[in-house]
Amino acid sequence: MKVVHVFNSVSLSGPEMLVIPALKSAPWLEEVWLLKEVRATEKTDFEDYCEKNKLPLRIFPVKKRLDWLSIFQLRTALARLSVVLSGTSVIIHCHDAKASLYIWLSLLGVGKKTIRTVTTHHGAMVRPDWRARLYERIYSLLARWKTDLMFSVSESEYRLLRERGWSQKRLVLHRNGIDRPPLRWEEKRNSCLLQELRFVIVARLSQEKNHARLFAVLSEFDRIAATPWRLDIVGTGPLETKLKTLRNSLGFENRIQFLGFIPEAWRIMQNYHLLLLFSLGEGLPVAVLEAAWRSTPVFASAVGGIPEVLGGERGELFNLRMSDKEIAERLHSYACDTDRQKRHAERLFEFVKSEFSEQRWLGELQRNYLSLLRRSE
Repeated sequence: MKVVHVFNSVSLSGPEMLVIPALKSAPWLEEVWLLKEVRATEKTDFEDYCEKNKLPLRIFPVKKRLDWLSIFQLRTALARLSVVLSGTSVIIHCHDAKASLYIWLSLLGVGKKTIRTVTTHHGAMVRPDWRARLYERIYSLLARWKTDLMFSVSESEYRLLRERGWSQKRLVLHRNGIDRPPLRWEEKRNSCLLQELRFVIVARLSQEKNHARLFAVLSEFDRIAATPWRLDIVGTGPLETKLKTLRNSLGFENRIQFLGFIPEAWRIMQNYHLLLLFSLGEGLPVAVLEAAWRSTPVFASAVGGIPEVLGGERGELFNLRMSDKEIAERLHSYACDTDRQKRHAERLFEFVKSEFSEQRWLGELQRNYLSLLRRSE
């Protein structure tokens, strides 16, 4: 068995940060393929990350939304793969919508007698705009006919796709899993500055991550908090300028800092009292798993796959239907309760170590591949 993983990405986000490190210990990996947008003329973070993890990478330039030259190049590569690996089972594993659509189109000229396709749906619940939402619906609809197996990253996403008509035979729950250097609570507490509350949010600066709502809650929080506080924002995205303007209008220039993209945000996670997430929808966010490994408590909206990890007294969840003042009061109560933070962080650490490890993720991935190949015989 040989497997090719296909991405459409120039930056690093949750899926890339999860998959790339795990693949370096996968004996069946043939290559990683990248559909690289031509606007990214220089070497990208994705390329650097593959190089750092010593993964074989092949790049396919993409010059427009539907680039038939790129699709032809993929078709040629797939045909050569079939010849080179003749007699070996080949799986093409695509990550999310665009990578999958390009592979499906390229296979129209190759056939699928010796190639099986798998796609991971990295989030069906919320997309940033109408175009992305339409693209996702087309993708999940076409996948019923074009892919042999679809992976869903959380139970909530799995239920949603089942409601859309996916059969249990071709839809698999494959929850996210990562390993990061562990840090116990006692060590983590020594990294925090005690003279101020330090919050961090790790999320793309786009509408579905709900930064503007977080700012509104912090405005209420500031009225009741006796301790100075600071929020660091890790990530980039289309709303950066608008969010900076909103920050300034609230008078938080010295309270809220934009740190930009940090490739391995887990390295700074222990410096914060709380990780905050205000997302409108999530699959199963890698930031929560990284916070777990670094014993950083999480205050998050109860959406998507987040409760699957933080439920059961492993984090503090809130309902987005609550008012800004109610959420601010909940945040203040949690930020002041070190005993509860410690209890949650320790339970979350053990839970993620047991149920969401990289080893578990990679083992399940291989078992699903082998199960697919057995059914195809």
